[in-house]
Amino acid sequence: MDGLPAAPERTSTEEGLDFDAIVIGAGVSGLYQLYKLRELGLKVRVFETGTAVGGTWYWNRYPGARFDSESWTYGYSFSQELLQEWDWEEHFAGQPETERYLNYVADKFDLRRDIDFNSRITAAHYQEGRHSWDVLLEDGRRYSTRLLITAVGVLSAAPMPTIAGVETYEGQSCHTHYWPKERVGFEGKRVAVIGTGATGIQAITEIAKTAGHLTVFQRTPQWAAPLHNGRISKDEMRRIRANYPEIFARCQETYGCFIHSTDPRSALEVTDPVVAEKLIPKNHGFGTRRVPLESGYYEVYNQPNVKLVDINETPIERITPIGIKTNDAEYEFDIIIYATGFDAITGAFDRIDIRGVDGASLKEKWKDGPQTFLGILVDGFPNLLMVMGPHAGLGNFPRAVEYTADWVTGLIRFARDRGLTLIDATATGAVAWTAHVIAASEGLLFTEVDSWMTGINRNVEGKQVRRIMRYSGGHPKFRERCDRVAAEGYRELVLA
Repeated sequence: MDGLPAAPERTSTEEGLDFDAIVIGAGVSGLYQLYKLRELGLKVRVFETGTAVGGTWYWNRYPGARFDSESWTYGYSFSQELLQEWDWEEHFAGQPETERYLNYVADKFDLRRDIDFNSRITAAHYQEGRHSWDVLLEDGRRYSTRLLITAVGVLSAAPMPTIAGVETYEGQSCHTHYWPKERVGFEGKRVAVIGTGATGIQAITEIAKTAGHLTVFQRTPQWAAPLHNGRISKDEMRRIRANYPEIFARCQETYGCFIHSTDPRSALEVTDPVVAEKLIPKNHGFGTRRVPLESGYYEVYNQPNVKLVDINETPIERITPIGIKTNDAEYEFDIIIYATGFDAITGAFDRIDIRGVDGASLKEKWKDGPQTFLGILVDGFPNLLMVMGPHAGLGNFPRAVEYTADWVTGLIRFARDRGLTLIDATATGAVAWTAHVIAASEGLLFTEVDSWMTGINRNVEGKQVRRIMRYSGGHPKFRERCDRVAAEGYRELVLA
């Protein structure tokens, strides 16, 4: 079997530390990083806020939740056995299938024994004398570790909207990110959905199928493209499995690690379809925000049980005990659903009191925008390593995760083999990489649009100014730069 890494797990660490490495999060990135650290024989503990593995696919179980890259490009590629054993059911798997897949991975590689669930990390402070981190959990537990590795996800901090009266509503309500595990029935119910981003589009399409009446409150219309989902037959799955080497090789060649290339045409060469006027975005062009993929979303608004409310015309004034009040009407609802998005990319970091050398706050350091080296290290925060941090190469998530976690593992191996206990970026290196990230985004239209990709969330204080949050040079160039750092013996880093 290629299941469990062969290296022996250590039962103690140098200098009496509790762990060699602590990983925050047991989603796609945290599970793979744990697997790789076990290969090094490190004593590792993963702390996960949820009650099970899955990350995004544990939390986001709202109706219609599914990913928008092909299933067979989304799964892990590191295990040939895993590739041979798992059959994808749909071209774009829904949340239940993806959650089952990640649980299958956790079981196959016996990952749960190194994961503490129901465990939220609230603070992590660097200890300069020991080159270690002290980590505090919400329940009062404390641990020490040489390495602190964040695998917190890009879209994992979900603030509630700051609409007056949210707390006064007496019916059923929730943010889509925190959807309950038990079934929510919409039959005969008056349902409100606030928000029409990618999550809202998926949820609205499904809820409209059974709701007694659905009212959608929209501020910003979205461009959306057809998903073209379908079942995968056994014969098709056999063909996919035979082509995995070519599939993953192709993903490495493209800008965002997807199986498809970008459309080379100019926007001026393509005409737009005529759709209902209120559903046409007026303040941003196609592709300047994330483009949701839909399966009948626009047709929903032809249904007699669906109403669209443009809150630019009739703003929401408050949530009432029985529903929603706009400036021209009062609506009564049985269920209110907040599809109001995420405090993206840096939000999960901001929720942890992370302090580096001399007690410097990471949140404060990033208050005017993130500063990193390769999206993996932050100068002045030694032994803090980020898997898919700000300014890293993003795209088809697991493809990017495997590369970054492999790179992080290689760096840790290099330091361990030389008896080094401190890994840090230089200020010069962080300034140069951040400047390169900003330069790579110059002239791109997405930087001129308010969205989570530019760090905007109107429900979070300090997140009303656009920032460059991700690297836009493409994943091949990102890997090329990271590979060069490794090939040159990490001489651009501070190692001691």
